[in-house]
Amino acid sequence: MNRPFTAILPACLLLLGANSGVWAATQYVDLNNPAPSAPYTSWATAATNIQDAVDAAAAGDLILVTNGVYQTGARALPDATSNRVAVTKAVTLLSVNGPTVTTIMVIKCRVSSTAVGRCGASP
Repeated sequence: MNRPFTAILPACLLLLGANSGVWAATQYVDLNNPAPSAPYTSWATAATNIQDAVDAAAAGDLILVTNGVYQTGARALPDATSNRVAVTKAVTLLSVNGPTVTTIMVIKCRVSSTAVGRCGASP
């Protein structure tokens, strides 16, 4: 007995969606959030600095950053230096409205051959 395709497809999609580990999470960053709360999975609980969201994220997650000048937070690096944001796992870090309204003031500028970055002076 053949079932119509329209009956099988929704069942397959339901089974795929049942495994929540398959889908990446989204963390949010808003420097003006008065009530940040890990794991930062909504704008209402958004981190106030990018490093906190990176630390809470898993590989494959998306980190959305809203408008502002991010000049707090830091992470020590293995070479005894530090930087404003150290992305140490495979995440996507994305500004909601673009680089003209979202800025990371760096502590130290270092761009590897596998990353693209813009360096500016820290205040």
